[in-house]
Amino acid sequence: MGYYLVYKSLRHDMSTSAFGSLIIYTLKVAEEAASPEELQFVARMRHTMQIPWIDLEKDMPSVTEQKFWCKMFFETARAIFERKVGSHEQIYWQARMIYLAYGTGIFFQRVVQDQEQRWEPSTVDTREFNRIVNKIEG
Repeated sequence: MGYYLVYKSLRHDMSTSAFGSLIIYTLKVAEEAASPEELQFVARMRHTMQIPWIDLEKDMPSVTEQKFWCKMFFETARAIFERKVGSHEQIYWQARMIYLAYGTGIFFQRVVQDQEQRWEPSTVDTREFNRIVNKIEG
């Protein structure tokens, strides 16, 4: 069985068990990072994740919420890399989960960019890249 995120002609799918693990880590990251206003997105995702098919146009039409989840999936990839979430007694799962988190972040980024073409998420990685490579502070 699979888990599907759909937006117009875009489709992002993974196994149900992979999505289940990914969303547990992402919800943990999101709970810690969310503003009081964004906590409603976390609560809604806890409910929505029970459905194996999420149509973002119907189930998550708010671009603000889409931006939030885009950033949270990217931040989850970073948190796994930094060993802040997940079990780190074994490491076999980390590369796969980082790949899934990052790929899901890219999917959400494409969804947002369909509505706001030049939008880019501000994440730990993008800020670090800009600071080190582009010499841009803040």
